[in-house]
Amino acid sequence: MKRISLLAATLAVACFAAPAFADCASDVKSAETAVMGVKDMKQKDMAMKELDMAKKAMASKMDKECMAHAKMASDSAMMKDPMMKDGMKK
Repeated sequence: MKRISLLAATLAVACFAAPAFADCASDVKSAETAVMGVKDMKQKDMAMKELDMAKKAMASKMDKECMAHAKMASDSAMMKDPMMKDGMKK
């Protein structure tokens, strides 16, 4: 009986803890979506380079590096144009 309750508790913890761990493939997919929406070509090029590195890391099963590059790609895609101020170009 103790084994069954221990097994149930272990499974419950594993199920609730699983979403806390990031998944590289989903990070890459969300980064791709963000990059596709970028209109500034210089900014898009920078984000695409990070996205390519994330995909290479994912293929090499280097999850930590993959997630870092995917985050950089998303951040690059979300950067605001430094020439913009209050939504209007100078």
